[in-house]
Amino acid sequence: MTLFLSILAILTCALIAFAMRSKVKGPKELCLICEKELATPLYHDSHAFCEKHIDVYKHGNWKLLVSGNATADDPEYGVKIYKLKTLLSQLDLPSHILVDYELENGSIITKMKLMTLEENLEKAQALSKSIFN
Repeated sequence: MTLFLSILAILTCALIAFAMRSKVKGPKELCLICEKELATPLYHDSHAFCEKHIDVYKHGNWKLLVSGNATADDPEYGVKIYKLKTLLSQLDLPSHILVDYELENGSIITKMKLMTLEENLEKAQALSKSIFN
């Protein structure tokens, strides 16, 4: 009986340790450009990148495509910026969103800038009209 309880205690401890280890791993980083989960992210300017996009970011000539604000009461513009970024990604046109936060009259304002490569700017501007008009 004692042997059975000892084995049961060891198995229980092993299950608890396994469960705790999987929780400690936490969320994975996403590439700033393609938003794929990264097992081993590469960092530049405090952003995570996949191998394909770190050099695109570092050496690209980034231009502002659209910018705007979103709040908890009015998130629509931010949703449109993210939709455009998703569309650009589907067309293999690298882009990323820069985000900053401000506190104004007790409300948090999310300031968003969608950046694209200079060589893709005209095409991206044409696509933006389908979302923002």
